[in-house]
Amino acid sequence: SWTFGDLPATVEVQRGGHVVTAYPALVDEGATVGVRVVATQAEATRLGWRGARRLLVLVAGAPVKQVVKGLGPRSRLALQFNPDGEIPDLVADCVDAAADELIAAGGGPPRTEAAFTALLASAREQLLPLTSDAVRRVEAVLTQAREVAIAIGAAPGRRVPEAAIADLRAQMGGLLHRGFVATAGRRRLPDLVRYLTAMAHRLEKLPANAARDELWTAQVAAVTAEYAQLRAAAPPTGAPDDPVTRVRWMIEELRVGLFAQTVGTPRPISEQRVYKAIDAISA
Repeated sequence: SWTFGDLPATVEVQRGGHVVTAYPALVDEGATVGVRVVATQAEATRLGWRGARRLLVLVAGAPVKQVVKGLGPRSRLALQFNPDGEIPDLVADCVDAAADELIAAGGGPPRTEAAFTALLASAREQLLPLTSDAVRRVEAVLTQAREVAIAIGAAPGRRVPEAAIADLRAQMGGLLHRGFVATAGRRRLPDLVRYLTAMAHRLEKLPANAARDELWTAQVAAVTAEYAQLRAAAPPTGAPDDPVTRVRWMIEELRVGLFAQTVGTPRPISEQRVYKAIDAISA
């Protein structure tokens, strides 16, 4: 529970005979949440998101059993094979995504007991329906992912270039991994379906479009390398609207724009737009 008073934005601490500014943050410890003082605001923000999520779920109670119990046979079959492991693990991932959404709606990780109490009241009302909705959306993601996985497996027999297959496998791994629901967020799950649909469209066009596909793959690789440098210099905070994370999803949109234009993107996308977003953060 929130038993540690209000968290100040900064504290002064002694380091080697000098007084320096440090940053308190909630820290996810698994079965508990602690408070740690760290060296930078960025690290405090990153830790604070996960710590606030863990404390909220611990106090409000994760509705995993309730959601799993309500799943029908068809849903259980669709959810059976997932990157999180067993179905309860996947639902717990959906709980985390729902908690993140509530924290974001409340203005970010709370720093006062009053703010946490207000967030807790919201969670007790909305955590279950948001989790259930996330599970429904994940069902569509995993259904489409299964079709893409089958198509990738059949690609060598269609003489699809190995480089394209490797790129598609890497993309799949980036989209679907342990914790992928919380990473993407509930609202972005329909976009994952669209990204996977674009992958299937790309596979249909190969190998007849192999030369152009190779050129587009190189373009995406160059942008991704720039993004990797950005992440190293400015790690994502974990916030749903984090600008570094937005660049990551812009690259997925770029893939759709290059490899599957008919699938469509919600707004115009190009290499130049991605580089401009990276430069704006790096400046």
